[in-house]
Formats: sequence, structure tokens, C-alpha cells
Amino acid sequence: MIRILMIILLAIFSVKSFSQDRVVLLTSLDAKKNIPFARSSSWDINKKLEKIFKRKLKHIHENLVVVHHVDKETLFKELSNKNNKAIFWVSHSNGSEGDIINNNTIVDYRGVDVSEVFQAPSKGLQFLGFVGCNAKFLVEKFKQLKTMNNNENLLTYSRAKKIDARIGLKKAIKSYLKAQKNQLLKKSNKKCEEFQKVEVTITRTIPEKNSSIDSEALSLKVLQSGKLVGLFPKGSAGEVQSIKVFLDNPTRKNDLKLVLDSGITSKSVVMGKIEFENMNYKLFANRLGIPFGVGRHVFRYKGSLDLEIYKINKKSINCSLEEK
Repeated sequence: MIRILMIILLAIFSVKSFSQDRVVLLTSLDAKKNIPFARSSSWDINKKLEKIFKRKLKHIHENLVVVHHVDKETLFKELSNKNNKAIFWVSHSNGSEGDIINNNTIVDYRGVDVSEVFQAPSKGLQFLGFVGCNAKFLVEKFKQLKTMNNNENLLTYSRAKKIDARIGLKKAIKSYLKAQKNQLLKKSNKKCEEFQKVEVTITRTIPEKNSSIDSEALSLKVLQSGKLVGLFPKGSAGEVQSIKVFLDNPTRKNDLKLVLDSGITSKSVVMGKIEFENMNYKLFANRLGIPFGVGRHVFRYKGSLDLEIYKINKKSINCSLEEK
């Protein structure tokens, strides 16, 4: 009997531990390119950041999680995780008061722009700390686009100047702990709402690998008017990928224009063959069919706005992309 009780208690404890909120550190820095002057080649910025994170937050009850060398897919996954209470993101950024698409970037350790991925956090996320130079400009632009609003109570931390990663992380953690102490961290009170959307199925066919070319099928952001509506995962040669996206209600054809963006300008990026199910889209290209843009392709809608697909699929849940 005692043994059975012990097993039950252990099971309850395990479930409780598993269901705990998580506080996550995501870093995306190339350690070899981020060594301060007069430091040895063995100095590792990622290890320093992890040490700061665990030391400053050692007394909190939430599970501490650290992930280094984060790419678009991992970032998307962590932002969509309902168990993540707080996320601290550390990478290079280049914010300015200009247009978010052209002048503002948040890059991963490979130099790939991941900025739009931050538009789709889970409604369970209560704090999001951006540790990067001039990141505040990007946060403000996201809010202007009315994104990052799945949790209406989401608190953000960012600075409008150049910062050192270690100092910036300490300040971001301080801001989080202050908000926690003052009971400012809150979950979302709203339920998923329904809005009119256009449902589109997009297929990406990756060609068989050409051994003479050093190419890579990176993940692709799907953007409508600068807003993230979907994400293709990175793929392998010959793979066929298919995703559904939900587009904002159009008033003109240009509203349905889509951009598929790898986040990097390089001829080595394999975009693949992109097809739209039951939707008349045309790739923006020259007369020879060569697409304009490297690692970033634009697709224009050429069909009618009297969309049967729109009439049928009038409603879509307005939550994070992972919850749709």
C-alpha cells in the first residue's frame, strides 16, 4: 500500500513539474564573432549569457530553459509554446525609425532576418525581452501593425540604443523581476475571436539536390502586408511541404499579395516551386520567368475578388498561428 501511495505521489509531482510555466533564454549569436577585445579565443558569449540568466533567476519557481543558436523555426516554436511565461531573446538587431520591412532587422547567428516571427507569440506569453541594439524601434513597429497582441497584457522590454548583450540581459531580467514583484504579469483574459479570413493552401516542392551547387532549402516566412501569416519549415531535397494560411479580408487585389522570404539574400537559398491551391497567383518575375528578388519572392494575386473560397471559409480563429 505504501509503495502504491509513493507511486501516485511521484506521478502527481511529475505532472505538476511538467505543467510548470517556463522562463526561456533564447540566444542567437556567433560566439567566434562576439569576443571582446583582449579576450582569449575560448571566451564564449553564450556561456556567459547562460550563467547570468541562471544566476539572476535562480530563486524563481518557473522552469528555466536555455537554447542557443536559435533559428527561425525554433524561435517560432518557442514563441508559440503556451507554457512559456517569459522569453528573453538575445541577438543582433538594427532598429530605426524607418520602414520595418526595409530598414529594421533582427538577425540570428547566421545573419538571417527573423524579425517578423516575433509577430506571432502565444497568448500565454506574459513577458518578452528583446536584448539587441535599437530593438525598441522594432517593437514599436510591431505594435503599429497590430501584431504581438494575442495576449493584450503582454509586457515587453527593449532599448532604443546600442547595448552590450550581457548588460542588456541583466537589465531585461531586472525589468521582468520588477514586473513580477509588482504583480504586473498577467495572462490573457480574452477568448479566441472569429474574423473573416481567406483560407489558402500553399505547397512548396523542393527540387532534387544538385551536387555541384552548395544550396540550402531554408525555412520561409509567408508575409501579407508585412504581417506573418505562416512559416514553411526548412526542407530537404525532393520534399513536398504544404501549409494553410489565413489572409486578412481583401478590399483590392493588392491586399492579397504575398511575400515568401527566407530572411537572407543569397543565391544559395533554394526557394522551391510554390503553388497555390484554387487561387490564381503569379510569381513576380521578368519576361524570361526569372524571379525578382534573391531569397525573397513576391506573388501577385491575379484572380477575382469574388472569391468562392472566401465565401465558404468566412471565419478563422484569431489566435497565435500555432493555435489556428
